[in-house]
Amino acid sequence: MAAVFIPVGFIPGIVGRLYQQFAITIAVSVLLSAFVALSLTPALSMLLLKPTAAPGDRKKNLLDRFFDRFNNWFNKVTLGYTKSVGKWIRKTPYVVTLLIVIIAAMIFLFKTKSTGFIPTEDEGRMFVTYELPEGTSTTRSIAMIKDIMTRVEALPEVDVVGGLAGLNIISFSNKSNVGTMFVKLKKWDDRKGSEHDVNAVIGKIIGSTKDIKEARVMPIAPLLFRDWGKRPDLLSSCSKPVLPTMLTSLRRWPINSCKR
Repeated sequence: MAAVFIPVGFIPGIVGRLYQQFAITIAVSVLLSAFVALSLTPALSMLLLKPTAAPGDRKKNLLDRFFDRFNNWFNKVTLGYTKSVGKWIRKTPYVVTLLIVIIAAMIFLFKTKSTGFIPTEDEGRMFVTYELPEGTSTTRSIAMIKDIMTRVEALPEVDVVGGLAGLNIISFSNKSNVGTMFVKLKKWDDRKGSEHDVNAVIGKIIGSTKDIKEARVMPIAPLLFRDWGKRPDLLSSCSKPVLPTMLTSLRRWPINSCKR
């Protein structure tokens, strides 16, 4: 077990950070258990399991009475478990029916629940990025971003679309053959139902741009925990020098001056 859980502690990203403490705890516990089983347990067994006289020839001490009661209780539990297993064996059709119900419930949960580690949430915004072949001119990239923006704006769930040619929001690279659109969706009250949420909009954008063969269009929803997987200390290190100045500036602003 230690050979299984020790490598888990070295998994990178946010998944590794979540499993790191669990993996280290299990690995250390297994190693300590192995040490105790190979060293202390045999010596303790030799001290406790000494040859004794017949029960009627000596007076039982406190330890003997404890072990007698424990053995009686354990025998009763074993007998009850054996009887219950026998009853379930005689009622095999009910057991098979219960197993079928459990399998059906698991299939239903697998189909209805989110499969990603961090489920996608509808924040009312999303990104659409594209990538043309290497060496594409900036003029062609601008024409492509205008074409995709026209298709995205035609969707009823979209409120505002802004684009920037030359920026890839995924890798934050600046190249002439890439571009990114920032899409603001309409309010949730105007997009009720799963057919109008961000996942549905992503599917519609893919469908409306599938005829574009020269570019790879990729609509994505913003991540809930951006950069935590690669740099878990990034948020803390970046916010410490900026937070006091930001709070001081916010205190100077009247609340009623903030308008949409």
